[in-house]
Amino acid sequence: MLRSAQSMIGYRVRANRSEIGKIDDLLFDADHWLARYWVINSTGLLASRDETFVPIGLTDWIDHSLRDISLSTSKELIEKSPDLRLRSPSARWPQPHYSERYQWPFFWTGAGTLGTATVKPPSEPIASEKKSELALYSSAEAFRYRLHATDRNAGYVEDFLLDDRTWSIRYLVVTRRRWWPTRAVAMPPHWITDVSWKEHLFNVDLTRKQIFNAPRFNRSSAISPDFEEKLTAYYAGHRYRKTA
Repeated sequence: MLRSAQSMIGYRVRANRSEIGKIDDLLFDADHWLARYWVINSTGLLASRDETFVPIGLTDWIDHSLRDISLSTSKELIEKSPDLRLRSPSARWPQPHYSERYQWPFFWTGAGTLGTATVKPPSEPIASEKKSELALYSSAEAFRYRLHATDRNAGYVEDFLLDDRTWSIRYLVVTRRRWWPTRAVAMPPHWITDVSWKEHLFNVDLTRKQIFNAPRFNRSSAISPDFEEKLTAYYAGHRYRKTA
């Protein structure tokens, strides 16, 4: 099922029934559009740190009605785990949602369930991940980024829609205005050709009209299979016309 990344901010996190904090952010890998780490505000709950980075692969269960996340590890193990911010001088998080680029070794540990769905790691380990470090980015930062279409500016990223089985980012929720609720659409990330982290900008291989002529996204309801079929058909049509 698809879930809003924004909606999970503030979820309470437990490790073997012991609360360790609340979700403050989500770090993602923009090369493969995968969510990688929960950023947990653990102030007063962990002796070793106020902010904790936990691989999403350790997620065992999520109760969306109670806004609870259960991890398949213990509070003690998390307290003893390396502070990933100290692995590199550039891996700093001096304030919430700091737009620094993170360089940390990738690891995906454990498996469990989300509702009745099994948590799955990426289908195959990516070769570059085995040999080098991944660059991870703050989703909270990305939610303030602009979109630039092939013809002009085309609005802002408002949210990510995540597949809660694989934790892939299936769609970006795009809106025309940042601070005022307007018509929103869902766009697959493969249309993004380039990301300028310095300019806070996503470049998109579609025109502004093509972006906002997509089927309207209803923020208050879950994406249905019928709606996904409409999205697939809409974007497939643009891909066909581009390559024809």
